[in-house]
Amino acid sequence: MKFRQNSKLLFFIILSLSAFFACNKDDDDYTTSITASGDAQIYSFALSAKRYDAVDSLTYPVLGKTLFSIDQFQHLIYNVDSLPHNIRLKNFYAAVTFPTGGTSSVNLIYPDTVVEWNKSDSVDFKRGIPTFQVKAADGNTTYEYRLDLRIHKIDPDVIGWLQSWSLPGAMVKQKTVLDGENATFYTLAKNNGNNTQLYIYKSEKASLAYDGGTGVAGLPAPDNVVLESFTSLNGKFFVADNSDNAYVSTDNGLNWSNAGMKTYSIIGILPGSTQADDEILAVVDNGGKYCFAKTKDFGTVDIIRELSTYEANNMPMTGFSSTTSYTRSNLNTNILSITGGRNKSNVSTNLTWSFKVDDKGALQVVSNQQHTVFPARDGIVSFNYDGYLYALTGNVLYKTSSLGYLWTEASTKEQLPSDMPRTSSQSVIVDSENYIWIFGGITDSGNTLSPQIWRGRLNKLNPR
Repeated sequence: MKFRQNSKLLFFIILSLSAFFACNKDDDDYTTSITASGDAQIYSFALSAKRYDAVDSLTYPVLGKTLFSIDQFQHLIYNVDSLPHNIRLKNFYAAVTFPTGGTSSVNLIYPDTVVEWNKSDSVDFKRGIPTFQVKAADGNTTYEYRLDLRIHKIDPDVIGWLQSWSLPGAMVKQKTVLDGENATFYTLAKNNGNNTQLYIYKSEKASLAYDGGTGVAGLPAPDNVVLESFTSLNGKFFVADNSDNAYVSTDNGLNWSNAGMKTYSIIGILPGSTQADDEILAVVDNGGKYCFAKTKDFGTVDIIRELSTYEANNMPMTGFSSTTSYTRSNLNTNILSITGGRNKSNVSTNLTWSFKVDDKGALQVVSNQQHTVFPARDGIVSFNYDGYLYALTGNVLYKTSSLGYLWTEASTKEQLPSDMPRTSSQSVIVDSENYIWIFGGITDSGNTLSPQIWRGRLNKLNPR
């Protein structure tokens, strides 16, 4: 009996030891080794900053919206779109995405020192633009990311102006148009010999040379030619006179023929979906009524409709310049606009009129009813630039993005230089390289033609 009890005790001891060793063996078999990550890459990067004054309030929101790209091969972080040129480098907050396994350390390497960064404190950019040194969680792998913080070297919103050319001294009055395909300017002018002449300017690599002037045939006396109506379309030229005649030239403005249709006004180029669809928009007589008409050459004239009473009484017939916005893919932004001029009662206006053809082929005409931003006066010039419609009057530039319903004075960065003569009725042309050309203009003092030719371009539209 006693032996049996000892046997049981021994059995339980052996069983317990077996279980103990078995458990230890299982633990040895299933234990896994956890290795720290060797990833030291930066996966995303962004900057932001607290605003301290008015300058910061203008520039720092741009900083917060700036997208940064990461070149993992060169370990380079950079912003494709440059930051404002007057941004001040202070303490910026850097939002950086690191590996999910964490990092061993992150250092900021400045030209004169190395600072350990806890990934949440702001980064001091006053000391210079740092390199981000990332050490992986395993403590072995280290990458250094160079930050290329691109900032505009010049103010992109400034229009830089240059005057290096002059009109011939014989000119008394002129209108200049551009043949964009040939980079050629054509100037129809009255000269001091009371003749009408054509001057051709070729623009080549920032130079401008003219042919000396050629007499034209087929036009009435210079004082009867409405020079501001001088327009070109697809190799043909058009101009009106004070007796309600329209003239056409098919040889670059040298020889002219009367179109034979009573024409009150040549408004400008009505854009189509392609260049071949562009037409001249005019106001013509049709059975004693003022009617809109479109034509490619005045050989065939398509009468659109009669002007409304408001249009007939208020729309300018003379004294304006026209400008056409071409966005071929969108008919809603293919628009012909005119600002200022004189109506059929010879009253000056400061209104803007815009014309377009809708998707059904109908002519749409809109106009602002009134505004007091700039006065009604002779010689207001309009042109399209950088997505805005501009008006030039009194040597001051105004702009609108709403077809003239809301005009504002352009910023001082865009205004004309102080040494440009104060003129009106200039020829203003925007070429394919985003240059604004200003030819001549009648001076406020002396009522004479300024011979100067100016050229300007918005810095942000300079080719890179």
